[in-house]
Amino acid sequence: VENATICAGSIATLNASGATDFVWSNGETSNSINVSPSETSTYSVFGSSLGCSSLPVSAQVTVNPIPVISVKNDTICAGSTAILKASGASDFVWSNGETSSSIHAILFETSTYSVIGSSLGCASLPVEAQVTVNPIPNVSGTYSNICLGESVTLTANGADQYSWNTGETGNSIVVSPTETSTYWVVGRKDGCTADPLPIEVTVFLPPTLDLGPDVILQQGQEATLNATGSGLFYQWTNGANTPSITVNAMGTYAVTVTNINGCSASDSVQVSIITGSNSPGNSYQITVAPNPTQDLIYITCTGSSIYTMQIINNLGILVAENRNIAADGSTQMISLANFPAGLYHVRVVAKGFAKTIPVVKI
Repeated sequence: VENATICAGSIATLNASGATDFVWSNGETSNSINVSPSETSTYSVFGSSLGCSSLPVSAQVTVNPIPVISVKNDTICAGSTAILKASGASDFVWSNGETSSSIHAILFETSTYSVIGSSLGCASLPVEAQVTVNPIPNVSGTYSNICLGESVTLTANGADQYSWNTGETGNSIVVSPTETSTYWVVGRKDGCTADPLPIEVTVFLPPTLDLGPDVILQQGQEATLNATGSGLFYQWTNGANTPSITVNAMGTYAVTVTNINGCSASDSVQVSIITGSNSPGNSYQITVAPNPTQDLIYITCTGSSIYTMQIINNLGILVAENRNIAADGSTQMISLANFPAGLYHVRVVAKGFAKTIPVVKI
């Protein structure tokens, strides 16, 4: 009887010869028996012929275990390398044909691999391992155009986490560049990082605009206000939309100029009217000094014993008034110390008479 070697769960056939009758230790009486021990075992057999029996003969059935192999799943980002490692056997065969204990694969979608391990001639059942492939986030954002001095909110989409080259996080940041600039954002999702995304902010310059100094006119005169500067679209507060307007009335005139990039600039000018009228047979004289002044001004009115004196700022607002001054030819003193520097108008009103004289506070 020859010894046998099997894998656990397999069947060994033991054959005895040299006699006509046989008795095995497991009770079987044929010359050949099939056994499937779970561990290494010894079987003995007696042979007999013509009434004579042999001594027992033994045969060993060596049982080699089925290898128990293991392999861990893996998770990668698309385009990265997955590494699968199997253990528990001496030899391996993978579903992709490789025969090492570990395999490497660059993947762009979730895939499943199987591996069979063997040791001492015994092979395991196939064991599967899955490689989960997470996509690289598709981060998007739009470029922006702003005018100098403005702010803009930059927003990125397509990821769960964001990092900007400004050091800020979150999908939105507010920037106020003074020149055309590029900002970079990196998006991350499910452990995968996208390439840095550039977002450009183009900064346009507003138009240049200067209406010039305030204007003082005699009654009945007119002046042309010119919006000198670059621009395509003009809008005046009086409704005009031309580069220049002609005015003959007291007031504040403002214009907004907008260029082709949508950037605007505004300026305004104050128009003052010096008025005066004499009633028949009367003569009036008004003096204001010093002009310009840093503080005090002295006002003298002759030709009327009762008059009213007013101080009007360059916006046409009455800021001081003295009524019923009854002193023909007297001098009135007024301090402008509490008023800001700029253009003011001294207006003297008597019966049938009104006159305005501009005064500059420096």
